[in-house]
This record gives sequence, structure tokens and C-alpha cells, in this order.
Amino acid sequence: MADKAKAEAQVRKNIEYDEFAEWIMLFGKGYMTVKELDKIVRLIVRGICSKIPHQTILGEEYTRKEIATVMLEVDRECIEKALEITRQNFDVRYRDSYFFSVLFNQAYSKEFTMNDEARAIDYDIKTTFGGI
Repeated sequence: MADKAKAEAQVRKNIEYDEFAEWIMLFGKGYMTVKELDKIVRLIVRGICSKIPHQTILGEEYTRKEIATVMLEVDRECIEKALEITRQNFDVRYRDSYFFSVLFNQAYSKEFTMNDEARAIDYDIKTTFGGI
């Protein structure tokens, strides 16, 4: 139980839970509820603390340690992108599993995506201002 409590505390910190929940209460009508945010936190914590040694995500098998490491990287932006992707796919049978996979993928590729965006911005600046 202590591991779950630690994992939940870390997840809440990573996603800036209090600020996220406050934003949802003020502006999130039709977007998400705090109850749904709580469910997402539980889903992440279950993924981190599961006793199953391996799990297949997006056709690849990962160890529990790999999954925990990636899921502890989930932030608010990962959740928002995963929600957006999940909402675009209406025909998904197991939405929790699908959402977990999308969320895992967002967290797993977060650094690459940020680096790719930074490279694109750098390229735009160089081409716009002639290599300044």
C-alpha cells in the first residue's frame, strides 16, 4: 500500500493535480471532470504498481519497471494529448486499455517530440533570419 501511495503522490505532483483540477472546475465543462482526472490518476498508478511482470503495449512487450519509469514521466500535456487522440477514435472497444497505451506512447515519446519541436523552431529561425 505504501508503494501505491508514493506512486499516487508522485503522479499527482507530475501532472500538477491541484492546478489541473482547479482548471477543470473553472473551465473544463464538456472537456473533462475532476472525477475523470481521478480515474486517470488511478489508471496510471495501477500501471505503475501492477504485479504483472510484463505487459504488451502497442504491440511491444515491456517490463513492469520500463512501464513504471515511463508512466512516472506523464505530465499534464501527455494527458491532454492522450485525451485528444482517444476522443478521435470512437470505435475503441476497451477504452481504458487504449487510453493507457496512448498515454504511455505520449510519455515515451515526449522528449523526442520536444527535441523535434525545438529543432523545427531552430531551423525556422535560421532560415528566416539567414543563419543569425
